[in-house]
Amino acid sequence: MANGYIPKHAPLLEYRIRLTPERYAMLTVPEDLTEQEAARLGRVLASVAFEENPYETATSGGAICHDEAPPP
Repeated sequence: MANGYIPKHAPLLEYRIRLTPERYAMLTVPEDLTEQEAARLGRVLASVAFEENPYETATSGGAICHDEAPPP
C-alpha cells in the first residue's frame, strides 16, 4: 500500500450454504457483522434473485410437473 498504510479488517467468516441438493453458495462476511449490515445483505440478495419459472426443466434434469399449462 502507498505510504505504508495497511487497512485493518475484521476477521472473516465463510459459510457454504446449500441452495438445492446440487447447488451451493459461498458467503464471506466480517466476524463482527451487525444486524443492520446483515439486513442490508438480505435486501441486496433479494434484489438480484431471478424469479423461478415453474415450467422450465429443473437443474437436476427432471421436469417440474404442474396441473395447469404454461402461459402462452
